[in-house]
Amino acid sequence: MPENDPRLQQLYDKLDKLEKKQELFYAEIEEIRSEINRLRPSGGEQTPPVKLNPVQSTVTAPAVVKEPASEPIQRESWYVKYIRTDLERFIGENLINKVGILITIIGVSIGTRYAIDHDLISPLMRISLGYLLGFAILIFAWRLRSSLPKFSAVLFSGAMAVFYIITFTAYSFYSILAALPAFLLMVLITIITVAASLWYNRQVVAHIALVGAYAVPFLVGGEGTINTLFLYMAIINTGILSVAVYKYWKLLTISAFTFTWLIFGTWYANEYATAEHFSAALAYAFLFFLILYLAALAYKLIREEVFRQSDIWLILANSFVFYGFGYAILSGHQTGSTWLGAFTLGNAAIHLVAAVLVHRSGHSDRNLFYLIAGLAVTFFTIAIPVELQGSWITLLWTGEAVILFWIGRTQQVPFYEKMSYPVLALTFISLIIDWTNIYPLSEMIYAETGFMMLFNIHFLTSLIFISGVSFIIWQDFQSETRPVLFRNESYHTLFRQLTWTVLLIATYFAFQLEIQGFFNSLFIDSKMTGGDAGQAGNRDILRFGTLWVFNYTMVFISLLIMAVIFLLRNKDAALILFVGAVVCTVMFIEYGLTELSILKDHYLTAGSNEPYEAGVFHVGIRYICFLFLGLMIYVTGRMTNHSFMEGRLHFLYDMLLYITLLWMLSDEVILWMEVASVEQTHRLGLTILWGVYAVFIIVLGIRQEKKHLRAGAIILIGITLLKLFFYDIRHLDTIAKTIVFLALGILLLVASYLFNKYRDDS
Repeated sequence: MPENDPRLQQLYDKLDKLEKKQELFYAEIEEIRSEINRLRPSGGEQTPPVKLNPVQSTVTAPAVVKEPASEPIQRESWYVKYIRTDLERFIGENLINKVGILITIIGVSIGTRYAIDHDLISPLMRISLGYLLGFAILIFAWRLRSSLPKFSAVLFSGAMAVFYIITFTAYSFYSILAALPAFLLMVLITIITVAASLWYNRQVVAHIALVGAYAVPFLVGGEGTINTLFLYMAIINTGILSVAVYKYWKLLTISAFTFTWLIFGTWYANEYATAEHFSAALAYAFLFFLILYLAALAYKLIREEVFRQSDIWLILANSFVFYGFGYAILSGHQTGSTWLGAFTLGNAAIHLVAAVLVHRSGHSDRNLFYLIAGLAVTFFTIAIPVELQGSWITLLWTGEAVILFWIGRTQQVPFYEKMSYPVLALTFISLIIDWTNIYPLSEMIYAETGFMMLFNIHFLTSLIFISGVSFIIWQDFQSETRPVLFRNESYHTLFRQLTWTVLLIATYFAFQLEIQGFFNSLFIDSKMTGGDAGQAGNRDILRFGTLWVFNYTMVFISLLIMAVIFLLRNKDAALILFVGAVVCTVMFIEYGLTELSILKDHYLTAGSNEPYEAGVFHVGIRYICFLFLGLMIYVTGRMTNHSFMEGRLHFLYDMLLYITLLWMLSDEVILWMEVASVEQTHRLGLTILWGVYAVFIIVLGIRQEKKHLRAGAIILIGITLLKLFFYDIRHLDTIAKTIVFLALGILLLVASYLFNKYRDDS
């Protein structure tokens, strides 16, 4: 083999590492031996030092010897090696003895049940033989404790399981043992089992003896009382808790959790009766929860070790399973159903006490404290809707979200800030539910009290929520550095966008719904004052309400646009508001003008809205709406012309402005021609108006050098001509036709003159 062979060098390196490890082991052994000698009583025999042959740190390469070529060594695969050694050892030394002891336990159970069913021997003899079998196994296990410790541990656990079976049978079926002796005996068996599992230092002892004991009542059968079964389970769980204090045998605790709640749930689903079992079920459920809670915390809390994910899931599952059973038990009881809120608060208090104890213990794993504190916050949050109704839920959740966010942000504790987000989301959902339950007309009709605009608990709730979200936004902007919770700026930006969105939605609907509620209440009053003829109510009031909602919306958008112009100067916000202005305008044209037209008809046509009167305001409201619409479009134009928009929306804004203006003018022409009793307003008046408007747009397009305006005017002229020849001409009389054709012809000539003059000037 050549001197510079890579494999040879790898072997040198590996040998060097092993030498260094040997030196470390030697130093550690000497340190332990010195500590033993120091702690040993004076005069005792000194432990001789370990003699290790010194190993030369320098490895000398052997002389290269040429060897004859040999066949490559066939290595065994891991699977073959496992089958040849580990599997045989596992089955022979481990699996067989466990299966054997389980079969023995099952055999004792079956035999006991068979003896019970067929009355083969006296009850006392059955119990005595059972105890004798248990002691025989126990003695055999004790004799093998030194030579075969694993086998001895399995036998011992089987003996304890037999004792559980016999003791349970003696008390539950034969009443040979009274309650107190049986209880004390089971406690003694549990203590011995716990001590033995710790002495053997083997989890299998606890698993077979303690967890296996859960199967006893079902193996031997019978009709024992529920108190007997649950007290028996509580004793076993207490034993598991005792083991959990000294050993981190998580599988043991998980098994106890699974079997305990599985047995309890099966019993609750099949046999629970409120009248008989209410108190016992609630008490034992709490006892099981408390024991398993302590078992999940004990070992690592005492030794200040870090909690794993499995530990966390066990704590969470145990808490919510107990709450679910407790809630179900209470809700099915006439008196208990009134204590659901207190029960939920009690759960929160338990976790709060646990969190305080963990905090005072100085445990190094802060995540444990945050987990338990989070459970306390969660159950407090759940208690609010369980105990309270309506606006009180929203009010308390708002306060909770604000406090959690404030603590998390000011104290730099991300956990509390994280908790505030779902609470804030729940609060917003609760607020929306409040709105849907209060303000709609269908709900207000059945309201027991009248509606007072702005002076009611629902509007106050909305204001408090708005204040809470505003405080969160303010606190966020007060932070000099990016919060610990957000790893990059994009998440922080998203958080701010979401909170601002929630704030704007809440602010808009808080006042919009008050306006809607005010007019709904007026409509309900009109049904009461209209007599027999007014049972349907004055629906014009609802139309006024719709129009005032449009007015409020246009003012709201205008204020936001002005805030963008003078404060934010944000392009994205400007685009969103521009879309909002367009949508609001389209909705007003579609629905607002329809409501205005109906109000106008009721004013112009006498008696069309009996028994209610129609006044001048039925027509005057339209100009208030036009004023607010004009304000919104004006500030939108200011925004599109601002420097930060870079002229991106000029074309779209012109379309919005001039199409809206044409629509409003057309509506006005129809109104005043109807007031003047001029017939065929849709033909005569609109055709002339559109022609004049097209010329006006051409003039603007020429003066402002906007090609899209001139193109729009040409399109409008084309639409006007189509309307004239395919719609107007068939229904107009001769005089009207003459007027329309002359007017439109002159307008077209003027338009052509303007285009030609503009081309020559260019």
